[in-house]
Amino acid sequence: MFNSLLSRSPRSKTPLKSINLRPQLQTDASPSSLYDQMWAATTLYQQTALHSDFIQGIAHCTLDPDQYGQFTVLDAAYCSYSVADYDIVIPKAQNPEIKSFCEARQKDYENYNAEVFAGWHIKDPAGIKLTSIAQQYASFERYVAEELDPLYFIVAMTPCISLWTYIGVSLNHYATPQNLYSSWIKANQVVDAPKSMADFINAHANEMNQQLAIDIFSKCMQFECNMFLSACNQPPV
Repeated sequence: MFNSLLSRSPRSKTPLKSINLRPQLQTDASPSSLYDQMWAATTLYQQTALHSDFIQGIAHCTLDPDQYGQFTVLDAAYCSYSVADYDIVIPKAQNPEIKSFCEARQKDYENYNAEVFAGWHIKDPAGIKLTSIAQQYASFERYVAEELDPLYFIVAMTPCISLWTYIGVSLNHYATPQNLYSSWIKANQVVDAPKSMADFINAHANEMNQQLAIDIFSKCMQFECNMFLSACNQPPV
């Protein structure tokens, strides 16, 4: 079985307090909150990702280990871009609360990168060639970091955390001792991680153009879905 280091994700880097193992994320949100509108707008991508060959291969322990390894190394290279993106975003944040939130998330990615690079023997992530979809995703997030208010970058970083947790919680009953990928499933069940992002977005909803925020969230959720699809050579949506 893969150990916890090789299946960890910065998406779960929030202190674990309690886990409510239900697919629906629990947030301090009203039915019409900005985050709930974002989540509702991306149902197609959530379900397509959940039923992708990659995720179903994890659920049923039929995924080719080569495809798992290739996807994990690709994801590690993609995540390495986030640290540099936060370097752009943090100096732009005038609100101390927003700056502090971004600094904490950057630290999560720095810690994750150091550990996963060691675990997968990656000396320099720049030596890993991103797929076309991963490069488009990284470029879009760089655009948001450079051109838009820091709050929109927080929005852009939220789909990966929300989707991976949704998938991990949805697959809970597949996390058996016989499943080679059970550690991946369990590593993506920290519901406090997306909850913290959702609550932060809702707290600052009135400071954003909400339709733009929904559009950014939707675009990044589409990229997340397509990353999973591409892992087993399925066409993008």
